[in-house]
Amino acid sequence: MDRRTVVSPVRLMLIFGTTAGYLGLAVLGWGGVRAFFSHPALLALAISTFALSGAAFFAGGSLSRTFPSFELSGCFYWGRANYVVITFFE
Repeated sequence: MDRRTVVSPVRLMLIFGTTAGYLGLAVLGWGGVRAFFSHPALLALAISTFALSGAAFFAGGSLSRTFPSFELSGCFYWGRANYVVITFFE
């Protein structure tokens, strides 16, 4: 069995589970399901949030340590770029 097929259902559950958790907090803060979804804008927000979560599942992405930017962060070019950004925001 391919490792990617095992990870995909877990990743799908994590993406939609955390999205549902955040939306659930918003529903609780608004005063309940009926009060939250009685506003068309909030209904559209919930639908678009889950649509973007579905897009995140298919987009991939990785936070692994083998990503090249972790290894390049100490070189001169990246350090110089950080000084330019810090100077710009000061």
